[in-house]
Amino acid sequence: MSSLFILRQSPYRGSLAREALDMALAFAAFDEDVQLLFMGDSVFQLLGDQDSSGIAIKNIAKSLAALEIYEIEQVFVAADCLNLRGIKADDLKVRAQAVDNLAIQTLITHAKKVLHL
Repeated sequence: MSSLFILRQSPYRGSLAREALDMALAFAAFDEDVQLLFMGDSVFQLLGDQDSSGIAIKNIAKSLAALEIYEIEQVFVAADCLNLRGIKADDLKVRAQAVDNLAIQTLITHAKKVLHL
């Protein structure tokens, strides 16, 4: 069983998005099986070519690049949230599996822990 992190924060609205990813990386560092589910405005975290230099917030792309290093391979994104924002799977910098509401319910049901961030 895994720990499912449900991320909902936009990447640069504050520090919550980055802190949620840091928490997931910390879990993975201690050999926890981690799954990430991006919903709502958090889908913007997955877009490439992000430049946060003008707003004095660290670029979230560095944390996303660490997912592979920490062996976090189960990355999901709510298909409805992508569609609502006009984002295509090809636009994503991180390989994420688009899932429907039924698959999301299954992820939640089978998770050992669910963290809403």
